Amino acid sequence: MIWEHKMEKGSGFQFDTIFPSGCHGLLFRLDGLINLTHANQVITDIGSNIKSGILCGLQTDTLTLNYESYHFLGVQLQPAAMHALFGLPATELTNVALESNVVLKGLHLVEEQLQEKSSFEERAAFIENWLSHFLNDTPDVRMAVHMEKVLKSMSRYEPVGQLPYEKILGYSRSQTHRLFKKWFGLSPGVYWRYKKFLQGLDAIHFNDQTSLTEIAHSAGFYDQAHFTRTFKEFSGYLPKQYQKEKSSIPGHIIK
Repeated sequence: MIWEHKMEKGSGFQFDTIFPSGCHGLLFRLDGLINLTHANQVITDIGSNIKSGILCGLQTDTLTLNYESYHFLGVQLQPAAMHALFGLPATELTNVALESNVVLKGLHLVEEQLQEKSSFEERAAFIENWLSHFLNDTPDVRMAVHMEKVLKSMSRYEPVGQLPYEKILGYSRSQTHRLFKKWFGLSPGVYWRYKKFLQGLDAIHFNDQTSLTEIAHSAGFYDQAHFTRTFKEFSGYLPKQYQKEKSSIPGHIIK
């Protein structure tokens, strides 16, 4: 997904708390400066104004942007994409958010070209074309994409408990563990809980009239307490807090 978001000075908003999305991300700065912090200190606060873009690996906690104003173009990438496109090991990117130019040399030049475009459509087309040059369609990549599709489908009906290894491409437990680390950056058990958390987060956002108990059961949790523990594990927030403070953008609390 490619998106663009702009926040003007004097808007009254200064903080954007971003919940885990299950995706990697590239953020290109078109204007403004931000300070990036990590709400529950899962990773070290880089503590400086970001002047170029940001590269975010798979996050298992919230990130907070502090700003006066900003204008960003973002690319949301499936979990295996960083390794498939750029050869970056998913394990090394988990819970990492840093200036993208540190990892992907020359990315500031891409940002400069984006700033010269006059519309979102032009910028999106440019990014699609740029990314297409990195994509190598290999059996390995197809396997990772298929594995993610299987997991997404399973998360809709399988309970939270033990990950059903035998249903994931038929690989053994040790093979599955190795592949998860390579492509997704988390162990199978943690990634499975993570997928269930994302399902619950989505359900809270789009179902205002549904109780947390009903959401917990529909997502495959034993009870609301089990759902609450898992939700807090991957966000630092209680489900009730998100339900009360959520913005119109899924997975964001803007203040």
